[in-house]
Parts: sequence; C-alpha cells; structure tokens
Amino acid sequence: MTRIAGSREFALACLLLLMVVAVGTANTGFLSADSLAQTLVEAAPVIIITCGATLLIVSGEIDISLGAQLAFNAALLGWLVARGCPLPLVVAAVVLCGGLLGLCNGLLTALAGVPSILTTLATMSVLRGGTELIMGGEWFTDLPPALRFLGVGALGGAPLPVLVTAVCLAASWAVFVRTRFGRHLRAVGASPRNAYLAGIVPHRVHLAAFVTTGVLTAVATLVSVTQLSVIESGVGVGLELLVITCVVVGGTPIQGGSGSVTGAALAALLFVMLRKMLIYVKLGESAVYWERTIHGLLILAAVLAARAAPSRRTRAVAA
Repeated sequence: MTRIAGSREFALACLLLLMVVAVGTANTGFLSADSLAQTLVEAAPVIIITCGATLLIVSGEIDISLGAQLAFNAALLGWLVARGCPLPLVVAAVVLCGGLLGLCNGLLTALAGVPSILTTLATMSVLRGGTELIMGGEWFTDLPPALRFLGVGALGGAPLPVLVTAVCLAASWAVFVRTRFGRHLRAVGASPRNAYLAGIVPHRVHLAAFVTTGVLTAVATLVSVTQLSVIESGVGVGLELLVITCVVVGGTPIQGGSGSVTGAALAALLFVMLRKMLIYVKLGESAVYWERTIHGLLILAAVLAARAAPSRRTRAVAA
C-alpha cells in the first residue's frame, strides 16, 4: 500500500482528480458528461502516441519526429481518399506507412549508428517537406462519413477513439510489464553492454521499439485527423514535445532503463485536460501563457522527483 501511495501514477491521479474537482466547482459545465467525453476524445491520440514513445525512451532512444510522422500519415490518408481508395485500403496503408517510418528511423539509428535525436531531427524535416509536397499547399476536405466514424463514431455508447486508446494502452502496458520484450527494453535502456552480455541484441530491441512507436503514431492519426472534416498540413506541430513531456512527467527518465506506461498516459490526460480547464476558468488570452508555465513547472517537478528518488533509496539501504 505504501508503494502505491508513493508512486508517480498515484501522485498524477490525485493531482488530476484535485484539478477536476477544483475547476468543476468553479464552473459546473466542465463536469458535464459531454465535456468529459470530448476531453477523452481529444486526449486519445496523445495517449496512444505516448504509449509508444514510453517504450522507445525506456529503451534509451528518442523520437522527435512524431508530430511530423502524424502529419505525413494524415497527408497520405487525404491523398488516398481524394483518389477514391476504399476505406480498408486507406487504413491499412496509413498503418503500414507508420511502421515503415518507424523502421527507417530504427535502421538509421540502430544499424547506421546515428544518434536517434539527430536521426529523427532529420526525418522530421524530411517528413514536413514531404507533407507539403503531397498536399500541394492545399487542404484535403470533405472526408467521407465512413472514415470520419473513426474519429467521431461510438460503439455501445463509448466514443470509438476512447475505445481504441483503451486497447492500445492495455496492450502497451501488457507488453511492457508482462513480456520478454518489455524486460529487454528495460535492460537495454539501463545498460546496452550488460544487456548484450546477457544475450540480448540491443539493435533489434531498438528497431522493434521504433517500429512500435511508428505504428501507434499511425493509429493515433486515424483517430485524430478524422475528428474534423478537413486535413491541413500544420497538423501535429509541437506534438513531439508534448509527448516527450508526458513521458518524462509520467515517470520515465529521459536516459531510459525504467518507466511507466500508465504514468505517461495519466500525464497525457492531465496536459490535455489542463488546456480545457484553463478555458473553463475564463483566463482569456492569458490561458496559453498559464498553460506553458504549468507545463514547465510539472517538468521541473518530475526532474527533481527523479533526482530525489535515488537518494531516498540510498538512505533506505544504509538504514
């Protein structure tokens, strides 16, 4: 019980609950079923990508091209729809594209030996340029209703993006906690050399983590851009910074070796909900500045908490 009460997940859940109650008290409209459901729908793509980014950062790598990947996937989706491709083909093509983008990043990083931050910085620029070329300076409009169902539809009364997010989150947690691959991610992130001596091939682990992140980014694309009837080239700008922030605040050290999929998902929900909270408390134009300030404070708190944790463990061992 003490371990749960002292965990990052517990702290984030308590903070989230406290903020919801406080804002709900100030403006009861925030607690309406429609408002909360819409918040979950908006948070869905961020949580899905955060799940993949957590696995990748735990392995000791990072991807700052996630927003550009989402934009490129969205452009591909719009291009295929504009040419009358059937929905199953469009969905399959977007997911395949996401996996291939992750594979490219993984090959450049794992096999070519290029640091992942430089690899993904380069691919971010390439993908942004590719997105502009595909879209030709125009927006894709009038997405068909069958496709938009992925972003605005519901099954059994639950929004489809939320259901997809629940599946992705549960699968990511199970892979991270219950499988050999999850153990390999932590081992490689903690010490690639020791992992290699234990029979683990770090390059393969990194490659699989990049591909997984790419596929989840593609899934997020399908439930994100379909929430609107148009696709514009600026989609996903700044998303990578938000995702990395969620991973770090959720309890994953940026150097890897350990982490929490659940904590990262809670942090993603917290940041998305924070934006709506600031709107409901009627801060006006200053809301965006408060949002940035709170983001920075939460990152700082997460870093300080991570630095304090080893000290607490050392004192516990000494005692």
